[in-house]
Amino acid sequence: MKTLAQLALGITLILGACLAYADDKKDDFAKLAVGTWEVTITHPGGPPKGANVEFTKDGKLKVTGEHNIEGSYKIEGKKLNLKVKVENDEHAIDLTIDKLDDKTFAMSNEAGKVELTRKK
Repeated sequence: MKTLAQLALGITLILGACLAYADDKKDDFAKLAVGTWEVTITHPGGPPKGANVEFTKDGKLKVTGEHNIEGSYKIEGKKLNLKVKVENDEHAIDLTIDKLDDKTFAMSNEAGKVELTRKK
């Protein structure tokens, strides 16, 4: 009986540590995204290759290139939600973060994959 209680306690501690680590990673993604990035890989209908994408601390998004686009973003776990205004239309874009570190920001959805490289 004592061994079973110790095993249950051990599993609970491991699960708690995993959940705490997952929360830390979620915060890391939000912090790592902030900065200016260049589009290096894109898909048809995606942001133009060579465009600059700026993510600010306060959740603002700015894309500069052939066309300038402004909007907002929110990161929740591995989900990136964008809201952009193109001409007079607002668009919501949901992406999955495939990789985000100091140099690379890769994301994808059903339309394709976009990869950014950090400029600043």
